[in-house]
Amino acid sequence: MRRWPLILGMAAAFALLVASGAARTGQGGFHFTPESWIVLDDLDRLARVGLAGSPSSRIAYLKSLGSQPAPQAVEKALDLLESDDFASREEAERQLSGCAVAAALALKPRRDPETKARLERCAEAWKARTDPLLLGAIGRSLVRQPADGSAAAIRTALAVITDADSAEPLHQALESLGQPDTAEPGRAAFAKVRAGDASALPGLIGALEAEPEPFRIRVLEYLYRLADDDAPAEPWSADAGERAAAKEAWLQWAGRFAKSGKPSIPGPPAFRDRTLVVLLDLGQVAMLDSSDKPLWSIRRVDFPLDAEPLPGNRVLLAENKANRVVIRSRTGAVLWEHAVDSPLVAQSVEEDRVFVASRTELFEVDRSGRRVRSWSRPDDETYMRAMRLPDGGLAVVTFRQRFVQMDQAGLVIRAFPVMVTTSGGRIDVAPDGRVLVPMMTQDRVVEYSGNGDMVRSFLVTEPIVAQRLPSGHVMVTSMDERMAVEFDATGRRIWRFDSPAGRLTRAVRH
Repeated sequence: MRRWPLILGMAAAFALLVASGAARTGQGGFHFTPESWIVLDDLDRLARVGLAGSPSSRIAYLKSLGSQPAPQAVEKALDLLESDDFASREEAERQLSGCAVAAALALKPRRDPETKARLERCAEAWKARTDPLLLGAIGRSLVRQPADGSAAAIRTALAVITDADSAEPLHQALESLGQPDTAEPGRAAFAKVRAGDASALPGLIGALEAEPEPFRIRVLEYLYRLADDDAPAEPWSADAGERAAAKEAWLQWAGRFAKSGKPSIPGPPAFRDRTLVVLLDLGQVAMLDSSDKPLWSIRRVDFPLDAEPLPGNRVLLAENKANRVVIRSRTGAVLWEHAVDSPLVAQSVEEDRVFVASRTELFEVDRSGRRVRSWSRPDDETYMRAMRLPDGGLAVVTFRQRFVQMDQAGLVIRAFPVMVTTSGGRIDVAPDGRVLVPMMTQDRVVEYSGNGDMVRSFLVTEPIVAQRLPSGHVMVTSMDERMAVEFDATGRRIWRFDSPAGRLTRAVRH
């Protein structure tokens, strides 16, 4: 009996497929257009969540997204979450699960681990309800099968959806229904651009100035990835003159791009065989091409202890003596900055955030300058190096000569002694737990297993930083020899670059 809902859903899906994309051929057969494969994928996704029937079920789903608890109810549920009564906590989680407000609540620090875990589950439920793939399937199905109330239901959902990826397919659906969201022209234009309409680029760029900062930052990040080497260097800043210059530069780029390219959703940056190097004593950062020739360089950088290349010929820096983390263009123009005392690490992480480490702080900051996450100091340790791990945990090296790995909640899950004597930059941790440790006073880089046992070592005079490359090779910079050197999997040196003057402290191949 359990098979009947699935069979009925498949029947409804097939009927919709026939009505929306399949064309008859001779002898009563069908051939499928390329769009039909999208239809099939959409209908399969809708069937899995019980929405493959009539349009009314999908309209009701979108309306339910806009049905949110009142502020008073949210406050009451938060109180119940911290109740001593288990049933009360369960009821509070049920009330908040899948609500838009849960995502914001989950970001706030909580002393009680159980409360934090429950709020994170509530936020994950909202994330699942507003999955971009699901909303895309719903939006396209309502375009293929128009029904009264479709546009109104989409607008109801958009009123509470803040994630640009989730909102985009719904804005595209409004465009296709001929009822674009004129109240938010920037979001409507963004949806058109990401659907492949290059003609919407000028309108999108023109609307940015009036858009709220989080959305503007999201759009600019998309444009930097899309423009890549052709991205303008002018900063979109609070200064009216600089902002006008940036807007004009992006409009000129849009005109060129419209003639030669088609917007899309950029994936991870492709490997370019370029190397970003930091010449610490010269106060310079340079980008080298595959032949080690400078593509561009930035001067007067104030003691950068960490550097990371970003799409659009930008670089993220921890400028230690300037007390800030900063994003600069290839000309050195400051595109974004955040004040922090003597930063050691600046690492780009998901959702346009930056992980920052100093001697006494570990936190994430968004591009609006809001600290969205922070970690307490285990045993009041002082940090020398740090890295945010893909799973949300952290790896640090402390002044007590210890490597410490923490989970997402900041709890120590392993630690062992290491011989590190220089501060600044990251500590490299592989997915399987292996750790690369530059031991400057020992003239070698040691790779430790997850248990702290030595796996292998590389002989380098006074190594400063060691980092794995996507190829599996290891890049090391040397204090004494003022160079960067690359080792292959067998430990053989296969590349070397020497500094023209002063220390070469960072080398990032990408």
